[in-house]
Amino acid sequence: MPELEESALPGVGVRFELTTRSGKRIGIVSHRSGRREISVQDAEDPDTFRPVLALTQEEAQTFSEMLRDCPDKAVRGSVTRAKLEAVTKSSPTDDGTVAWAPQDVGHADP
Repeated sequence: MPELEESALPGVGVRFELTTRSGKRIGIVSHRSGRREISVQDAEDPDTFRPVLALTQEEAQTFSEMLRDCPDKAVRGSVTRAKLEAVTKSSPTDDGTVAWAPQDVGHADP
């Protein structure tokens, strides 16, 4: 299991980081408001994390349930296509908000 690093962000919340088996760094900022931001380390600048996804507290809970249940339920076909299609790709805009675009589940990034 990857080691989870935790850093306090005064006035914001907590940042969690981990390194995947393939060497990618993933960060999650957990805001005091309940909002969560998921980011990945920029391959060209290791000091920069690129925003990938921003979730409300409820969305983060559902997302975590999907991640937790997916290996078991998806194999048995219990995860509905509608739930899987709810997973989206996002890209940050100039003003820092996140623009959402549906992701074809059959062509998800590894």
